[in-house]
Amino acid sequence: MNGDQEQLMELWSYELHSTSHAHYKAAERYRIKNIRLGVIIIIITTAVGVDSVGLFENLFELTEYTEALGLSDLIKGTVLGLFSFLAAGLVSYQTLIGYGEKYAIHKDTGAKYSALNNKINHILSYSLIMNEEDVHTVMGVIRKKWDTLRIDSPTVPEKVWKKEKEKKEKEKKEKEKKDSLSPKP
Repeated sequence: MNGDQEQLMELWSYELHSTSHAHYKAAERYRIKNIRLGVIIIIITTAVGVDSVGLFENLFELTEYTEALGLSDLIKGTVLGLFSFLAAGLVSYQTLIGYGEKYAIHKDTGAKYSALNNKINHILSYSLIMNEEDVHTVMGVIRKKWDTLRIDSPTVPEKVWKKEKEKKEKEKKEKEKKDSLSPKP
């Protein structure tokens, strides 16, 4: 393996690692959103369900005035109806947005990028004993797998991608600074 090939493989490794990490971060983001929305739905539907067995009976007897006018049942029915409508809307939203599916897809994609990066690191570990022609062939195979993976991959949310790039740039600068301070042989 010549120096240019090794340098390119190291760059690919860096890019694959960044992309893998970004997909894992996106997966985590969608997992948390799915859980938060699910908890809200559980709370609302539990409140409606609890009232259907009469445990909130005294809650809606707000004042003697509303009771005298017979409004407590109207208020109770309206509030429970709104909660039921809200719960149905949130369940529909959760299904439509598909946070759980997005979580699974990004997690799987992150694993695929990580596996490809591991292959590159494996090849780099044998760089001294591989000839340039074999390395060229292997690099072509990796490039095709990477291209296919890019086509099949979901888009990482811009906010997640931006944070990941900033983090990687900071790490790169710290490494360069550390390398510049270390004594040269």
